[in-house]
Amino acid sequence: MSEIKNAHQSTSTAETDMYLRTLVGTVTGNSFEFPITLYVGGIVVTGFLASGHRFFDDLGEQFQRFFDSDVANALTKGAREPYLVEKNTKELPLDHIHLREARMITPGQPPIPYDGVWWRGRLASVNGFHMGILTVGQN
Repeated sequence: MSEIKNAHQSTSTAETDMYLRTLVGTVTGNSFEFPITLYVGGIVVTGFLASGHRFFDDLGEQFQRFFDSDVANALTKGAREPYLVEKNTKELPLDHIHLREARMITPGQPPIPYDGVWWRGRLASVNGFHMGILTVGQN
């Protein structure tokens, strides 16, 4: 992992948890995912940590439901490219974190949305995390 560099220097490493940054770097450019729960500004977000490449691939597929493929490709191509280039150069964009099947959880309420969505957030905004999916039990 020592050869992995952050291609985007806008977020200083002092602002982010180095271990969480390492986990994001591990999934970026790879096909595996794992369950994680994030604490972001008083909100709990739980889902599967996934690569930015997969995020933008799936986002492009969602856009194709609403737009023709030229428009859908234009909306995602520029955002997807750093993840494609970095896969070959080992310079990974590590400013954002991507969760698949993400749900937001608040006390006393069912998860929002119930079946999960893609979620993208700034890595520097994460206050804490733990491994695993947080679930809400039935009373």
